[in-house]
Amino acid sequence: MKADDIVETNVHNPEYEPDPEFVYDYFTLRVGGLAFAGIIVFLSVILLTCNKMRRCGKAKPRKVPMKDDDEDL
Repeated sequence: MKADDIVETNVHNPEYEPDPEFVYDYFTLRVGGLAFAGIIVFLSVILLTCNKMRRCGKAKPRKVPMKDDDEDL
């Protein structure tokens, strides 16, 4: 293969556009992402506070160490 056989492709060629009619709507994308993040944060805060409020007046259950019968031998 010779150096003359290699065809250079220009990435920034203005003639090549995959879909010239497609345009990103950055505002809608940004608002949708922020709304999604806000909902996730809100649900996580609700989940954490509800668990603490539900167990507020109750004592935390403790694990009682069980004696093994094999220790007495």
